[in-house]
Amino acid sequence: MSHGQKNMLLVKAKICDGTALGMAIMAIPAVAGSFSRIAVTGILPVMYFQFFILILVWVSFFTRKRLPYWFRAAVIIFIMYVVALTGQLQFGLVAPGVFFVVIPAFSVILFSSRAGIGMGLLVLFTYIVVATLFVNGFVVLDFDIVEYPISLVAWFNHILVYSLATGMLLIGVTISTSGLA
Repeated sequence: MSHGQKNMLLVKAKICDGTALGMAIMAIPAVAGSFSRIAVTGILPVMYFQFFILILVWVSFFTRKRLPYWFRAAVIIFIMYVVALTGQLQFGLVAPGVFFVVIPAFSVILFSSRAGIGMGLLVLFTYIVVATLFVNGFVVLDFDIVEYPISLVAWFNHILVYSLATGMLLIGVTISTSGLA
């Protein structure tokens, strides 16, 4: 393996670790906000799943020295996909749009262009399946679609998701350019 390839692997590992840390920090208020709704909605199955994802992020971050790179990177992509998919099923087709753009981009950064194309195809397939579920009435939104655009919580969630996705991409670009320099 050449010196340049070793450097690139180190850069990818730094991007992976920085992204995992960012996700681990951002997951805490997201889970806290979800659990704060227990008084109104009761404990929903998705809340257990969110807690499991939070634990998975933190474990993968703290054990990063012992876990292989491909596993840590796959956990990040998996968590992004699950968050986007649950947001899509809960809040409609528009909600997770930014994550579905970030997932193929991060797949290219963390793995290769073939992985990015594969994830892009998976995202497209997911949109088609979920749209079909909505059209056929198998999935119904939990709220009035007219109230959603004027909801303060909805705007806060959108700003948080876009900020998180933009921050993750900036972390990736910053670490890769500084690492390669």
